[in-house]
Amino acid sequence: MSRNAGVERARAVAIVAVVAAHGIMAYMTTPVGWAVADAPGSIVVDGIIWLVHAFVMPAFFVLSGFAAAQTLLHYGARGFVQRRLRKLVLPFVVLLWPNSELLSAVWRWGRHVSALTTHQDIGAIEHHSDYFALGHLWFLYYLISYSALAGVLWQWPRLRTWVAQPRWSISTWVLLVTPLFALILGWQHATEIDTPQRLLPSASAWLFHLVCFAAGFVGTAPGAEPQRPRAAQRRGWLLAIAALLLFAALVPSLSSRIAAPTWYASVLSAAVGAVLIAAFFDVQSSTALPPRLGRIAHASYWTYILHLPIVGALQVAIFPLAVPWPLKGAIVVGATCVICFGSWRWAQRTPLRHVFA
Repeated sequence: MSRNAGVERARAVAIVAVVAAHGIMAYMTTPVGWAVADAPGSIVVDGIIWLVHAFVMPAFFVLSGFAAAQTLLHYGARGFVQRRLRKLVLPFVVLLWPNSELLSAVWRWGRHVSALTTHQDIGAIEHHSDYFALGHLWFLYYLISYSALAGVLWQWPRLRTWVAQPRWSISTWVLLVTPLFALILGWQHATEIDTPQRLLPSASAWLFHLVCFAAGFVGTAPGAEPQRPRAAQRRGWLLAIAALLLFAALVPSLSSRIAAPTWYASVLSAAVGAVLIAAFFDVQSSTALPPRLGRIAHASYWTYILHLPIVGALQVAIFPLAVPWPLKGAIVVGATCVICFGSWRWAQRTPLRHVFA
């Protein structure tokens, strides 16, 4: 099965965005349950984190939906099940307990270092309250359920027709389902979907990301629109500008919950997220990938699985350094990328390539 250049570009950009966002989370001003809270942070970091959170994980589910559809088309239901078992179920089952314990250890280390350095507990809280925490493996956990649903629905002939002959692009589908995003956020009286950590799925998170998965499942690949791909890219940049303007209107609701009615904040937040996701896919080009970007895309799954404990440990390790947060963030992000992308070159020479490629 050949790889689509627009999809590969999106994968590469998305994984770098995930690593970068996690790499600066220690420098937020908003209290969060992170490994360490490194002060003084910056409100700029809070805004960046919110915007990245609004589109990057939904984008990964969109990409996963597209990959699921292509796998079903090329390998059929049996091949789809075999590949999902190898690429999703196997790593989730094997890594769930070690990942949970490793992240908990990093979080405890962060709390200890914070107390020693500042002589007080500054809130690097315990990673989880249940015996297991999903950590960043929640992505695999939810994706397994969506894949099972897709495999069952694949028996419906109309769905196979939609996937084989998609009429609309992924970005168009995302914009069309914006009301569903708004309903889910409004139902929760929220402006974002919290990252789920428990083995009992969160209904709002499960439904929200299912909509994203479905948009990718029935949509045309980014950069592969049959007419005027450059026009789609221009539309994408205009959508990105529109998303930033909508975000500016949302900021008062994020900083003060009484500045706007909850329904208004939820609807506006859904619009920001949907427009950002649509823009992200519209701006992807279908031209051939530069070799370096192709390598990043190829290593994206491996990097996602590996990066979070590394990020947390590095943030805790450099916590005592009296240097500005941008420099600390650059160190964490740069070192994490070197470790993850570098180790992938080794992993490709092992049976791991059959799981994480």
